[in-house]
Amino acid sequence: GTVIPPDVFIPMAETSDAINVLGEWVLRRACETAARWMREGIADLPVAVNLSARQLDDPGLARMVLGILAETGLPAANLKLELTETALFEHTDSSREVLMQLRGAGVRLVLDDFGTGYSSLALLRRVPVEALKIDKHFTQAMVDDRDAAAIVHAIIDLAHALDMQVIAEGVETNDQLLFLRAYRCDRIQGYLLAKPLPEDEIPTFIQQRAEPPTGG
Repeated sequence: GTVIPPDVFIPMAETSDAINVLGEWVLRRACETAARWMREGIADLPVAVNLSARQLDDPGLARMVLGILAETGLPAANLKLELTETALFEHTDSSREVLMQLRGAGVRLVLDDFGTGYSSLALLRRVPVEALKIDKHFTQAMVDDRDAAAIVHAIIDLAHALDMQVIAEGVETNDQLLFLRAYRCDRIQGYLLAKPLPEDEIPTFIQQRAEPPTGG
């Protein structure tokens, strides 16, 4: 059949309650898989799951998330929920209490695609977010574009001033990595590390990277 990419079907799902059903299914599947890898000794790593704007509107969100963690046996600290900048600041009043409940239970919160929406720095201080993810458009432009480089540098400095970590998205080249190291970025994600992998190939990938190099 035809493969429909997420940037097509997710906006369609968000126009109805289908996104809540889909989001719950994805969260449960991700937590089940991460918990199984822990039990089997494959990996003890956090798993990141995106939340939609409609899910932030659901007053039962915290109950649902914590219920899935209890059901699957995944520690709360091993779950990262990623929220887009626009979704978070459009729903600050209704979502802050829910997010505080989740953070209080140990779930980790990350602000995704930072720089593409709009945010108030005053509100940014009020939400329990532990990390910002710099949108890939800035990461991929910064080597050749001084303005993009300045924005990336400023976001990293801002996050660190607020005791947040920074994750750069879309890192594909060693030049981009060198810039990010110079700017003291905490973590990266992107094709420089790996392309998206099928679930059954991830354990081997993790084990290979965890093994020390051999030879003289």
